[in-house]
Amino acid sequence: MTTLAIAHNLFLTREERYRVYDGEPVQTVGASLPVWWKGVTTSEPGVEVFCLYILRRVGDILSIKSTNEGYIINLPIGDKWEPLSDEMWKSLTKDQQELWYRNHEPSPSVDDLKDIKDGGREWLAFRQLQNITKNKKLLDVIHFVEIKPIEILLESLT
Repeated sequence: MTTLAIAHNLFLTREERYRVYDGEPVQTVGASLPVWWKGVTTSEPGVEVFCLYILRRVGDILSIKSTNEGYIINLPIGDKWEPLSDEMWKSLTKDQQELWYRNHEPSPSVDDLKDIKDGGREWLAFRQLQNITKNKKLLDVIHFVEIKPIEILLESLT
């Protein structure tokens, strides 16, 4: 089977991160790095491609879709659940704690883009596997997406 792995790197200002969180679509230019592989043969080194990304908060499914100009990334709202009190957590056995965490493990969401002081992480990373058919052949496409604060990019340039 042939696989296409695409690394996506986007950098947003604080204003853009919060606009997406507030439900406004945000357009930005980001870099994608596609690499093909089949068995032990790859197209490395990949060639970085700058393209248009549209980030939006639509529905409850995390998804990435290609367009003629780039990609649309749908970021869901995070799961809402109340954390256990320290007392309750400590009363659980190790197995019960692991089971609780597995059932309440946070999924990547638009909430992660908020500032740390607001309950976010200021960045978001996720991967998504897709199966597509191209020229009557089944292909695996793996997207690795990282959305980070623009300050990280600016600091790397100095």
